[in-house]
Amino acid sequence: MAQQATTPPSASSNPADSSGQTEASTSPPKPIAHIAPLSPDRYEQVFAEADPERQWRSVTGPLRSQSAGDEPNANTQEVAPESPDRETSDATSPRLKSRQELAEQFGPALETIETLIDQLGSSDFAVRERASSSLLESGYPIVPILQRGEALSGDPEVRLRLGRLLARLEDQYQRSIETAFLAGTGNDMPGWSVAKKLMGDSGWVRGEVVMMYREVPDLLRSLEGTTDDRRRAIQKALNTPNANFRSVMGPDTRPALTALLMAAADPDFAPELATERAMLNQLRRSQGGLLLNGNASRSYGTNLFGSFLLKTSDSDRPEWLFHASDRNVPAAGDLAVRTLDETDQPQSLVQAMATLVRFDRDDQVLKVTEFLDDHRMLGLNQIRDGSLLDVRVSDVAMATVAGLLGRSTMDIGFPEDANYRQVGLDYNRLVLPVIEDEKTKQLRRNIRRNVDELVRRHRDPSDPTDQPEDADQPDSSDQQDQPDRP
Repeated sequence: MAQQATTPPSASSNPADSSGQTEASTSPPKPIAHIAPLSPDRYEQVFAEADPERQWRSVTGPLRSQSAGDEPNANTQEVAPESPDRETSDATSPRLKSRQELAEQFGPALETIETLIDQLGSSDFAVRERASSSLLESGYPIVPILQRGEALSGDPEVRLRLGRLLARLEDQYQRSIETAFLAGTGNDMPGWSVAKKLMGDSGWVRGEVVMMYREVPDLLRSLEGTTDDRRRAIQKALNTPNANFRSVMGPDTRPALTALLMAAADPDFAPELATERAMLNQLRRSQGGLLLNGNASRSYGTNLFGSFLLKTSDSDRPEWLFHASDRNVPAAGDLAVRTLDETDQPQSLVQAMATLVRFDRDDQVLKVTEFLDDHRMLGLNQIRDGSLLDVRVSDVAMATVAGLLGRSTMDIGFPEDANYRQVGLDYNRLVLPVIEDEKTKQLRRNIRRNVDELVRRHRDPSDPTDQPEDADQPDSSDQQDQPDRP
């Protein structure tokens, strides 16, 4: 009972190594055997385990020579592959088990299954259908035999049917694993050991992990691999059109975003700038809000977000700090503290100060006082009543000190209340004329005097005085003209 089989020629084939065969192959090169119809997950696995570069050279080498008009020679001539029988192991496909290994595993049943595989190429349609049904009923354990038959068969019909059978059997097997996993009787889901550590173990979490595997299996598998595995999986996920074929790239569901952040939580993973920006775009979308604000996902969502947040560079620091503050991610407070030490960019500095107010980091009051004499403008360039208005870094520093010590911006003399709980400070409300007149200069001097008094009392908590002595109280008409807070 012999089955016709072919193997793709090796790039290093040579007449001297082919047991006396010297004829060049007269038929077109065979396609790579493992590109028969496969499920997407299995294709990725097979492609990763094979040696695609060597097989690509073996197939395209003769074609390049023929297209260039070259005559075959001893260095480029491909020897017709010898059709191996069932006793010959497939040396070009190390992922496949040899027939001897299969015989030891399956015993006499191997012959029966091989007969059914041969019948898949029968000229009788009914015979082919019965053979397919019998193989499907045999279940997942025969997958190694089907994989070998698919790789070695030279019959396109056999390869096609085996590919479909493999996809169905593997789908059935995956569903059985998912069922046991959801019931709590199995722990065979890829990446579960890491997911359990980061998210905990509950029925809801297990359901999320199943959805992750269905939507982004590569990300989940990468959790058990190396840092490079996770980096490749992250880049692939961020550069893949989402399932809804929207214009944006990358995953667009809460489970997929969770898997993305879990892969990025690797301590050795350092994101590139492009990865940071793609991740920020994903987290800004509605599903990012569900991850960070959902009742069930809130705890681990903010932890995963915070882990990635602390890895970001200072290139987009204001955007990251604002978004993290808006989503109430506590790690933003730590990043704000680090920002005051790491950067000298005005926009990053003022957003860091606003974030300190958002998370009540009163331990940083003295650090903020270092910026009370930084008079650089932010470049907001607002126009009001014909005057050009802007904000200085020192203005935000004074408002920050007040906010950290429990005072509003109006308490220390600013015309408007810039305290905004969701983001700490709305420093756009601190604008003053760029060209200072005497009134503006006096206003800033009064604010600075009040802030200095607050700092002095902060350093000496025994002082019973509770209000700044020289705080300018706005009159009632000024308060009536104040616009609504955002």
